[in-house]
Formats: sequence, structure tokens, C-alpha cells
Amino acid sequence: MEVIKTVKFKYHGDLNNLFRDFKEMIEFCIDKALELGITSYAKLRKAVYEEWKERWYPRYHTHYCHSACKIATAILKNFRKRKRKGLTNKDRPEIKKDFVKLEELLFKFEGDRVKIATSPRKWI
Repeated sequence: MEVIKTVKFKYHGDLNNLFRDFKEMIEFCIDKALELGITSYAKLRKAVYEEWKERWYPRYHTHYCHSACKIATAILKNFRKRKRKGLTNKDRPEIKKDFVKLEELLFKFEGDRVKIATSPRKWI
């Protein structure tokens, strides 16, 4: 069983790019999975990793790739289930809200603030 901690908070402009880019990362993973017919996290991560690094690595840790792939496979699993049941007639799932799922290595609490690692040795 996996425990997921969620925190809802107001954020400043520095995080807008992170939210937008993370949504792009998930959409990129979804597109690749649909294009290649991939259903598992491991195969998806292996398929997108090199291209992901070319697009986002200098700005973001590769841990963001792992998170985006996990989320993309979960979204696709639910989408395929809904499609089989006839609950949707769309060709691909869409992501409506901005969010980020961070691995433990990517954030830390300092007092009443949360520091988020974007790239190696850089924090917001």
C-alpha cells in the first residue's frame, strides 16, 4: 500500500511554470503511451526517458519523469476502463486541473514553507 500526502496551498508566480510544465510532461507521456500502445509504467518510462531528458532535463530533475509516467499510466488505466464501459466517447484523456506529484526527494519542509527542487541543487 502506498501512502500519498496531499497539501493544498496558495502559491506564488514561481510555481506557475512548474505546474504548466508538469502538465505538459504528463500529456507527453500519455501521447507516447497511446502512440506505442504501452500500458505499463516501466515500459512507458523506458520509452520516453531519453526524449524527456532532451526536452526538460536541464530545468527539471529526472524524478519528474518518473512521476509523470506514473500519473500518465494511472490516467490511461482509468480512461480505458471508462471507455470499455461506454462512459466516454473521447479519443484520449484530458487533464483539466494543474497539479504536481512530487517524490520524497523533490521537496522538504523548512518551518512553515515547502521547498521544491526543480533541477539539481536548485529550489523554489
